[in-house]
Amino acid sequence: MRSAVSRILVDHARRRHRAKRAGQASRCLWTRVWWWRLRNQTAIC
Repeated sequence: MRSAVSRILVDHARRRHRAKRAGQASRCLWTRVWWWRLRNQTAIC
């Protein structure tokens, strides 16, 4: 019984960690895209 509960908790923690990491990666990507656009605009103007 205890092992099953701990396994569920570990699985939940892992899933949350993965989602957090994915969120950080996507945010970094968006920042890059935004920065690239800004640079392109200044270069055009």
